[in-house]
Amino acid sequence: MYVLAFQATSAPGFALGRGGHPDGDRIDEGGDMPDDGTKDQVSGRLKQAEGALTGDEARKKQGEAEELEGDAKEKLDEARDG
Repeated sequence: MYVLAFQATSAPGFALGRGGHPDGDRIDEGGDMPDDGTKDQVSGRLKQAEGALTGDEARKKQGEAEELEGDAKEKLDEARDG
């Protein structure tokens, strides 16, 4: 499971740790970034949302394709790992 870390800003006198996470900007236990499949899935979902918000069907389709590509990469990685 991966957790995305964002730099949080807060009201004066209330501070969060770096990235709002007590361990700083770590992404997972090993400190590694998510694999390409996960990046494609997230990016695809964001593009779909952008297309839906702006009414851009081409952007929505691009996001759907990118998400499917990420799904395929995930399945390939799972098959390789056994």
